[in-house]
Amino acid sequence: MPPPSALETKLSSSLISRDERLIRRKLPDPNASITSSPLSSSSTTTSSSNERLRGTSNERLIDFTSNDYLSLSTFPHLRKLFLQKLTDAPDILGSGGSRLLVNGRAHSAFEARLKDFFCGPTSPPSASTGSGSERTSGSGTFGRTATSNTSTTAPAALLFNSGFDANVGFFSCIPQPGDAIVYDEYIHASVHDGIRSSRVERGLRRGFSHNDLGDLRRVLQGLRGYRPHPPSHTGTGEGAEGPFASGTSSIFVSVESLYSMDGTFSPLKSISDILEEMFPHGNAYLIVDEAHATGIYGPQGRGRVAELGLEGKVLARLHTFGKALAATGAVIITTELIRDYLLNYARSLIYTTSLSYANIIAADASFDLLMDGTTESLSNHLLNLSNHLVFTLLLRLESKKDPTAYPIAPWASPTLSVLVVSPSHRPASTRKSTPS
Repeated sequence: MPPPSALETKLSSSLISRDERLIRRKLPDPNASITSSPLSSSSTTTSSSNERLRGTSNERLIDFTSNDYLSLSTFPHLRKLFLQKLTDAPDILGSGGSRLLVNGRAHSAFEARLKDFFCGPTSPPSASTGSGSERTSGSGTFGRTATSNTSTTAPAALLFNSGFDANVGFFSCIPQPGDAIVYDEYIHASVHDGIRSSRVERGLRRGFSHNDLGDLRRVLQGLRGYRPHPPSHTGTGEGAEGPFASGTSSIFVSVESLYSMDGTFSPLKSISDILEEMFPHGNAYLIVDEAHATGIYGPQGRGRVAELGLEGKVLARLHTFGKALAATGAVIITTELIRDYLLNYARSLIYTTSLSYANIIAADASFDLLMDGTTESLSNHLLNLSNHLVFTLLLRLESKKDPTAYPIAPWASPTLSVLVVSPSHRPASTRKSTPS
């Protein structure tokens, strides 16, 4: 047997290092998981390891690892609705290519539906504007000026194959040279990948402590006082304001409305207020990832931005279909101008085959349940269960005998983080069955 190559040696060394630190990732054994995959019947699972975990093969256990928040992946009505829509659809399965080459009718119609669902017929999102602009509360928009080009601020929706692709596409191309990106330290990995691919220089990519408004102010204040070296030739005199304070460069603030690892909510209203206060020229833009709030929060599951009436103060919202909605894909809700720019420059959209017709139909069926109110009772039940779980856990803590002293409703989220000192302190069964 030939000796390992240099590449094999380096790769193996990295994996061994992760083994030693107990952080090596592995796929869970589908037969040993405490919950059966929705793609396999529990009646066909006969492995002894699975039976040991379950007690009996027919015993029902609770899944604490899934992001199938509303259990739609096993919801009979959704399955029936999907199959009916699939039967009524044209005999097409694959999409046929990139949307820049093949823009299927199903894709276009679904995109239009998403625009109306998240924005309303006359409710475009828009970037913050300077003094003199007018705003309306709730789902309404605020205009730039009477002379603004309404075609660029009209509401728009753009489909992506995944939330990961959407974040990479947006952050890799929308921020321009000389702009800055500010992000919560717990932001999703896809945003980091997009930032690394962007044209924003490394010194203008700045994180702030998780949900810490004081630290956010500190970072933004640093950008207000920032001046490029050497100074840009803008015709401004000595002592003039820097590009961010003067509004000649833009700041993109990236947050998640609900953070998937900790179950914490972003203080969206406070962040929006801070941006307007510190950057009156309207050049600070809020970008919100709603992946874990879609389908659960807000009117008809429109997310936390809609729940708080902040649609007109957020430049772009990301909604995904693969979690609470039990489908695949994502959509960015933004302005027509940004949508057009993404179509021309977002490589994660341009150079990939688009979602299949079956994917579009599945997501469309899930939105039927959002719009007819079916998911409202499911989300209420979910949040009640979340509150009950946290309340019960507090009862078990010796230091918190009186759980009423720790009010949680309605703030409990479906995500409950379990903090450990190190990976080695987790139960062995957990280390074996879940990714690190």
